[in-house]
Amino acid sequence: MPVRIITADERLSAANNKTSLAIFGPPGSGKTSLLKTLPASDTVCLDLEAGMKSVQDWPGGSIAVRSFVDFRDLAVLIGGPDPAADPNAWYSAQHHQHARGVYAGTSTTCAGTAFLITASARCAAWTSAPRSQEG
Repeated sequence: MPVRIITADERLSAANNKTSLAIFGPPGSGKTSLLKTLPASDTVCLDLEAGMKSVQDWPGGSIAVRSFVDFRDLAVLIGGPDPAADPNAWYSAQHHQHARGVYAGTSTTCAGTAFLITASARCAAWTSAPRSQEG
């Protein structure tokens, strides 16, 4: 693949169209409630810990992430494919296409809250659990 130079205008344009954030704080400090301040039409909440009760009246969409495999698919959707990955590896263009098919119709410009501690626990559980070749 030839090297392509990205102009400053292209880089700035892409940066202005994307918002990434992580919210940290002790339990009960209002991290999940911040979801209500985001535009529901452009936001998908990644529900990593089945903790949506405090925002059950929020009109936006959510994706229940209950396994590390689900989380891995969302990571490639959010971050895009790794151009250096083996074509059959996780995070490759093929994996990205698969994940786009699984989550078709969930295109948004802003991601909601994600609970990193729970995500870390799911990752740790996945690494120690027996699994098939696919997982």
